Amino acid sequence: QWIAWQESQRTQKTGELIAAKTVRNYQGLLSTILGAAASRGHATRNWAKGVAITEGEPREPVFLSHREFGTILRFI
Repeated sequence: QWIAWQESQRTQKTGELIAAKTVRNYQGLLSTILGAAASRGHATRNWAKGVAITEGEPREPVFLSHREFGTILRFI
């Protein structure tokens, strides 16, 4: 249910559904936390391990222009 809820969330910036990669990142973090809790006896098992995540909506990749990259590079 949590994964389905995550997949239905929209970004604040564009209003689009959040990317499937973002949901996978959230699920991976949750799985790591629950795995650590289970290994220390604080949880009976890692409930997030192996949960299926949909592929989500395909998106066009967004890249920095040479000028944008140069601006960022100057501040690094």
